[in-house]
Amino acid sequence: MPRNDDIARVSLAAITFADIQLPSLYLSLSLLALVILSLSFSLSLSLSLSPTTILQADQRHEMDHLKLEQMALAPLAAQQMQQEDNYARVAEFIAALPGACRLAVVTSGGTTVPLEANTVRFVDNFSGGQRGAASTEAFLAAGYHVLFVHRKTSMRPFLHRIDLDRDSDADGQLCSRAAKQLATRRQALKDQRLMELPFVTIFDYLSLLERIEALLEPLGPRVLLYLAAAVSDFFLPRECLPEHKIQSREQNGLHLDLQPVPKMLGVFRARCPKAFMVTFKLETDHALLEAKARGSLRAYGQDVVVANQLETRHQLVRLFFPTDQPPIVIRAHDADRDLEVVLIQTLERMHIEHTHRLTASSTPSK
Repeated sequence: MPRNDDIARVSLAAITFADIQLPSLYLSLSLLALVILSLSFSLSLSLSLSPTTILQADQRHEMDHLKLEQMALAPLAAQQMQQEDNYARVAEFIAALPGACRLAVVTSGGTTVPLEANTVRFVDNFSGGQRGAASTEAFLAAGYHVLFVHRKTSMRPFLHRIDLDRDSDADGQLCSRAAKQLATRRQALKDQRLMELPFVTIFDYLSLLERIEALLEPLGPRVLLYLAAAVSDFFLPRECLPEHKIQSREQNGLHLDLQPVPKMLGVFRARCPKAFMVTFKLETDHALLEAKARGSLRAYGQDVVVANQLETRHQLVRLFFPTDQPPIVIRAHDADRDLEVVLIQTLERMHIEHTHRLTASSTPSK
């Protein structure tokens, strides 16, 4: 029997459903996504990984920026109000940052692609947000302030480690381990070191980042962009969405013509040129992984691409850089806890070097 001092008497009534991640809700959404993915799709793909010139890259980034602006046009009234509220919250959070602090902007979870304006059906992906949630915990432990932009219903920092069935005793009290996770989270929120900003659709996600980037630019190299969200590659533009639910008795099944989502990376790099940018590349075919990672570096100018394979993503990642240096391999057994602990420690060292280098280059010589 555990000692009394091993049990933190935290009433379950004090924990709201908004705080605790409910696996059943995420499972329901995942099942709905699987049903949708069983529909027949007709995809128009026109992608190329061939090297581009700097001029061509700049032109492509400008086109992506125009497409992003078009995607954000004319949102529903309720969505517009929510966007403005979120923007005001982010502006207040950033304005309150201490002068010398470092800010990690972590995106996490998957984006949905609505198939109707009044959405019943949507296309989703499998991402549950574990990497983003665990990485946010590691950033906080390293002294960063964190803006956590996450998929609503995805895993959230500290809460994803609490299981009510496993972590509560017969009297409905949380054990000390779970209570500590909850207390750490609440302290980070109270100290304004952590802010969470939810999204659901691809439109939500891109609109949020479009607005946030203007607030980040003045922070210069103090910002670390950690873009771990699983962003949809294809979508239905707003003007193509039917207003009401697609009827299930349509003749000849359902055929969708999905368009490529405009890339945010080039726009972000252009708007926040001094930020330390980390992005992720996931593949199922190991043979494609390095070429895709290096192709992304050439196209968008990130500082690091974290490449991982679907089957081994929790055990191993590779860090690729703009130079031809060999990738750094990080394995789960390198840490007593999550792989993300070692990953964030490695990225923190690189971010410090990046900040010192840019600060030194901008300081006039005597």
